[in-house]
Amino acid sequence: MDDVEDQLSQADWKAIPPATHVKTIVGSEVAVTLGIAGDFGGVGVTFELARRQSDGSVGSPVNILEARSAAGSGWQTSVLLRDQTKHQTIVFNQAAGNSTPFQWGYKNDYFELAAFKWNPVVSDHVHPNYNFSHSVATSPFDGSGYVLEDGRLHIGTNTVSVGSGSIVDITNQYTLRSRFDQTWEGWAAEQAFYLNKAVARSHHLRVFLRGASGGWSEGLIRPYDNYVVRNGQSTCDENGCSAKTNSLSYVLFIWEVDGSDIAVAIVPPNESCYGHLNMSRFTYGPNPTTDPDANGSIDWHTVVAAQDTTHFPAAAERPYQVRYLVGTPDQLSSLGYKSS
Repeated sequence: MDDVEDQLSQADWKAIPPATHVKTIVGSEVAVTLGIAGDFGGVGVTFELARRQSDGSVGSPVNILEARSAAGSGWQTSVLLRDQTKHQTIVFNQAAGNSTPFQWGYKNDYFELAAFKWNPVVSDHVHPNYNFSHSVATSPFDGSGYVLEDGRLHIGTNTVSVGSGSIVDITNQYTLRSRFDQTWEGWAAEQAFYLNKAVARSHHLRVFLRGASGGWSEGLIRPYDNYVVRNGQSTCDENGCSAKTNSLSYVLFIWEVDGSDIAVAIVPPNESCYGHLNMSRFTYGPNPTTDPDANGSIDWHTVVAAQDTTHFPAAAERPYQVRYLVGTPDQLSSLGYKSS
C-alpha cells in the first residue's frame, strides 16, 4: 500500500540506535528531552531528565532509558497474541525486533515525534507451546516473521499548569491497523519502558505503586536490588526479579538529578490495566566485578489491553496510549500522584 513504509534497517545487537528525531519540553522546574530512532520503528532511545536552574537555564541531563538493543527494549509498544492453531504465543515489537543475532526495524518519516506513514509490524519471536521460558526468533529477512498489522507512532507533548508552575505532559500512542479480518483466543498490548540499571542506582531510583481506586499502595522499591511486590505476583532468583501488579492507578518513578528529585508518573488509560516490573542481572552478558549493573536492566510494562476472544475487522485502527507526567514530586503530588 502507498501509505506503508517497508524499508528496513539493521544494526549490531547491542548497539544503541541513533536518535533521529528529538524534542525538548520545558516545564517550570524540569526539562525533558525525548528522542526516537526513526530508522527502527520509532522506538524511544532518549528520555532525558534535567532540572531548571534559578536563572532559567537547564542543568545536566540524565538519560534514564536503556537503549542498547533498543529494537527490543528502549521505549515502545508491544503485542502478544495466543495462536491456538499452532499452540504458540507470538510477540510483536513496534515495527522492530532484536531476537535475531542483530536488531532490525523499519524506517519512517516523522514530524517531530509523529510518523507520517504506517510500518509493517513483524513478529520478533514466538513461544512454542505457550512456554515463556523458551523462544524461537523470527524476522522479516527469512520469511519467518508473522505480519498481521501495520503500526504508526504518535508521541504528543504539552505542559500542564500546577499552581504557579508547570509540569511536562507526554502521551505515547501507537496505533495498529489490521491487514485482514482476524479473530484470536488471546491478545494483549503493553507499553515497555526499559531503564538503565547503572543510571537507576547512581541516581537513587525509587518506585511507588498505587492500586486501582487507591485500594492499595506500595513503595519504596529500589528495583536495581531484590524486591517484592505484595499486591500482585512477585519472584526473584539468580537471574533477577519479576513482578506482575494487581489493577493499577499509576506508578511513580523518582530519580535524583543535580541534587534534587524528578518524578515520572506513568498513568494507564484505565484502572483495569496492570503492570510488570522486572529486573535482569545479565541482559547483555555477565556483569564485570567492577560494575555489577553494567549488563543488567530494569523494565516496566504498562499492560494497556488484555483480552480473551478478540475480533479485529480488516483495516480497523486501534490506538493504544500511555501518559507520562514529569515534574518535581511535590508538583505531581498536587495532582494526586503521590509517593505515599
